[in-house]
Amino acid sequence: MQLEACPGLDAAEVERITGIELGSQPKTPEPVRARVRCSSRETEVRVDDPVTKKSLVRDIDLAAQAPKAKARTLALAIAELVSASWSELLLNPAPRVAAAGPPTPPEVKESVREALPAEPPRGTLRLEVYGAGRGLFATPALQWGGGLRVLWAPRERLGGLFDLGGEHAETRDASGRLSIDTASLSSSLALLFAPGELLKLHAALGARFGVGRVVGTPVDGALTRGGTLTGGFGGPLLSLGAAVVVSHFVLSLGLEAGWALLKLRGTVDGAGGLGLDGPWAAAQLGVGWAR
Repeated sequence: MQLEACPGLDAAEVERITGIELGSQPKTPEPVRARVRCSSRETEVRVDDPVTKKSLVRDIDLAAQAPKAKARTLALAIAELVSASWSELLLNPAPRVAAAGPPTPPEVKESVREALPAEPPRGTLRLEVYGAGRGLFATPALQWGGGLRVLWAPRERLGGLFDLGGEHAETRDASGRLSIDTASLSSSLALLFAPGELLKLHAALGARFGVGRVVGTPVDGALTRGGTLTGGFGGPLLSLGAAVVVSHFVLSLGLEAGWALLKLRGTVDGAGGLGLDGPWAAAQLGVGWAR
């Protein structure tokens, strides 16, 4: 620590407080040198870092500080410059242009990385549009549709999965045509895995609830009466998903299995029919944005 024209400041005291602010202090090849030049207007702080072989300079307004606060204010400024310099080892661990002089030993770089404060988790946020196919096993029939999906995980491994979608299906026989249109919302607790830098996986357990309309259109209205049935459906679900995330672009595949405990089903003459009544399985292909 070197102070120039800084009356009332003790270099040893500033150095002590700086060490406390830096927390864990790794062993560097040479001491980290801080030079402070005070004036009536601004105080210039310069840090020479032997780890990254960089010099950083900033100006602070030390004259405006109370006398008792000047040492701590200066120490904070120096600690921030040192941390900013060391952060290069995280942001650019292998610079294409090497610094002059002997290279910094790997063990020193590793100890410096460990001394830096941990980066707070940013969480995971994915917004996707998807196309889906859903098989209705009790009927049976195949629905096609799509919707919007959100995956939000404020923690590294645990989050929530939500989607809002709509699907359509229809069947025909000698009596006429049955069609079903549904809109539903799912909410699940998701467990996230990241086996690779680009590949992201999740497993989720939750429920899906929605409303639907079943419409029967007879071939011959004189022989068979048509009608419309509207109601709700829903039940528990289990889903698995995989996504490839490149920068902010997401391509995902999801698989879902569920069981409609709240049933919606329209029938023809009391037999057959169409609706959500029992198990279903779905596949979803989505694209979107990730943070």
